[in-house]
Formats: sequence, structure tokens, C-alpha cells
Amino acid sequence: MSPLVSSAPRIESKPKPKLDPALWDSVKQIEEFKRKIFSGELVYTQIATQAYYVSKPHGFPVERGFFGRAKGPKTLLADEISQALMDYQQYKDLEYDVEELFRKAQKALYWIYNAHAVKAVEPGPAVHKTIQELRDENAKLKDQIAELTKKLGEKEFIIKHLGGTQLGDVMRP
Repeated sequence: MSPLVSSAPRIESKPKPKLDPALWDSVKQIEEFKRKIFSGELVYTQIATQAYYVSKPHGFPVERGFFGRAKGPKTLLADEISQALMDYQQYKDLEYDVEELFRKAQKALYWIYNAHAVKAVEPGPAVHKTIQELRDENAKLKDQIAELTKKLGEKEFIIKHLGGTQLGDVMRP
């Protein structure tokens, strides 16, 4: 080999990075949104059934026309979200085209962000029920603390009057 060829830097082809959808933030956010919708933590508001968008084949709204009017078929925001989530889930289940899955995930995330931005989703009854359950549990725990503190105080009183030493400090609520 000539010295010119051997001294030339080698251009190594870099392997394509592995695209693992499980590591994408968009996938985590979409799955969290779906979980909240199905569990009732989030519910659609009337805005979701009243806000119309002009659809584009790829799922994003079209640009505005001359007088600010968009042309094309109109769909409800709730329909756009449902369609985007369905497309995402279908490509996720197929597991063969990661790039297309990424596009579908971005489309679904776009509509989820849009729904939050226009207040088309709000906390549902499941959230209020969970908050009430946690408050009830908190009250029970406070009652248990008060009862145990009272019992410990009574035992310390008995020990003190019998000539023993105190067990320890009791934190009173």
C-alpha cells in the first residue's frame, strides 16, 4: 500500500442508534394520559366535543387561508385525540417500523398537549375520590397516633409512680 492510503483517516460507518420506544418521554406521557383517561382521573370537557379542527392527512391542523379560514374537513378535538391514540397504539402493537411509531407518538402527544392547552380535559371524579380516601386515611392515622400516645402516657405514668424510669420522650401532636 502506498503511504498516502495507509495514513488517510478511516471513515467508519457509525451504527444506527437503537430506537427503543420504551425510553422515549413521549411514549411515557402518552401511556400516562391513556391510563388517566381510562381510570377516570381525567375526563373530557365540553370543549373537546365543541372545538373543531380542520384535519390534514398526517393529523396536524392545516395552515390558515387568506382570511384566516382553514380549508378542508373539520373534526372534533376529541375525535382527533382518539384517532391519534388509536394510530399510536396500532403502530406500537405492530413493532416493526420504529420511525413511523415515532411519528405517531409525536402526533398523539401534539393532540394531548393541545387538549390540555384548551382545557379539553380536566380532573375527573376518580381524582376527587382518591383525595377523599387519602384524607380519610390521614384522619384514621391521626386518631391512631393520638390513641397510642395516650396509652404510652398512661404506661409512663404508672412506671413513674412505681419508681421506674421513663421509657422515652413522647412526641405529642
